[in-house]
Amino acid sequence: MRGLHYKHKRKKEKECYTKTRAQDRIVAYLIDLVVAGVPLLLYSLIYGMGDGVEPTLAANALLIWGLLYLTAKDAFGGRSFGKRYIGLIVLQRNDNAPCSMIKSVIRNLLVQIPIEVLLLFSGDGRRMGDTLTNTQVVRLDEYIKLA
Repeated sequence: MRGLHYKHKRKKEKECYTKTRAQDRIVAYLIDLVVAGVPLLLYSLIYGMGDGVEPTLAANALLIWGLLYLTAKDAFGGRSFGKRYIGLIVLQRNDNAPCSMIKSVIRNLLVQIPIEVLLLFSGDGRRMGDTLTNTQVVRLDEYIKLA
């Protein structure tokens, strides 16, 4: 990501970040839902969805935008728009670097499983997607202090 460069220091396995508040993660996700869905909503309010049942090409493109954004949102410096606003970052636990594209896709595809969201309130606050990809959402200011 241009403009934001972090020095990545390998952290020891024992060293870990404090649990991120579930409320912060939920608010960040809601902001991301707005970023993903508002363009399609505005388009449909202004132009409609097309003649009859067939959606227009623009509506399809905006729907694809929303799905791609929600899937790859954390791949750009580990921070989606929602995480930037709230002050969070997704880190790879093995090397302390921001989340990669492939890990972002895997961890965000799993958020579609409703039970997975409940894991936010469990022990270390990591979702099933975080556990599978060995990532963790942390406060940006804590990450910068330890970097």
